[in-house]
Amino acid sequence: MPEEWEIYLAKAEESLRVAQSAKDRGQTNSAANRSYYAAYLAEYAALAKLAPFRVSPTGGTHKTVVEAFNARLVVKGNVFESWIVQGVTQLSGLRVKADYTSQDVTAAEAKECVTMAKKIVQKIGKHLR
Repeated sequence: MPEEWEIYLAKAEESLRVAQSAKDRGQTNSAANRSYYAAYLAEYAALAKLAPFRVSPTGGTHKTVVEAFNARLVVKGNVFESWIVQGVTQLSGLRVKADYTSQDVTAAEAKECVTMAKKIVQKIGKHLR
């Protein structure tokens, strides 16, 4: 049976594949949404393996996970570089644009999202494996 971190990393990789597919089909808002979730789930996987972290059974906030990753694995642990935190922040902003505004994510922004998410998921995945 896979460990918890492996499950979350697999979910991150699935979200990344969906983001790429959405971008390729011109579904820019979905590409931004799934790109963010790919990066977020990769951060969660890293926390699960390297800095035990639990959210409540009713769920945790994204902010809590992102802040814990930054504090435990970037600032204090020096395991990952700060560009990952900056990338997730950028992805979060574009996810908000995609999901909660009347504006659409542009094709260029969607491409940026998928590229950034891929870098983050690959970097974290390589370290965890």
